[in-house]
Amino acid sequence: MALLIDTTEVPTTDRAQFWAEESGCTYHPLQIAVGANDGFAGKMWGERLSDIRLYRIMAGANTMSRTNRDIATGDPECMHFEILLRGDLHGAQRDRTVALKPGDMMVYDTSKTAVFRADEAFDLLVVQISKELLGRSTNTLSTQVAIRIPGSTGLPRLASRFLLETAGGLASGGLSADDAGLQGHVIDLVRRLY
Repeated sequence: MALLIDTTEVPTTDRAQFWAEESGCTYHPLQIAVGANDGFAGKMWGERLSDIRLYRIMAGANTMSRTNRDIATGDPECMHFEILLRGDLHGAQRDRTVALKPGDMMVYDTSKTAVFRADEAFDLLVVQISKELLGRSTNTLSTQVAIRIPGSTGLPRLASRFLLETAGGLASGGLSADDAGLQGHVIDLVRRLY
């Protein structure tokens, strides 16, 4: 995957602000808070698959919040399907809370306020799909935000492998970024999980 953000490019004291600003430009506007003595570090990679985006995020402990002001500043009007690969992640959206362990997945609506907290370093794969591409499925997914899907067995486990392999194939050039058919399979798989 193409490296989009790397906090090691700036002094330690500026990393959280740099991460928030660069994430806002690349991903969507958000707020980042880290502990005062934390040596925060983060990297984000990304790839395009036709009209969707896949992101790999590896970062230290932090709290990410998306406020009404952030949404007003910029909303890509997307659903983010997330697979936690390492660490623990706690989230809240639409009066719901969720705790993810490695392999677990969930969906997040960029048009609604949210808070996500990682108390340790984490690794996350995010599939960003516009609501327009999801069509009528958007309403279903939007009502299912912050609900944990255990990823250890069945279709969720297969979905996780498929999406990781897709991201890897795009990064290596083994898969075409213009493959609309593959994009369709990714969207169908996300719909099927819900």
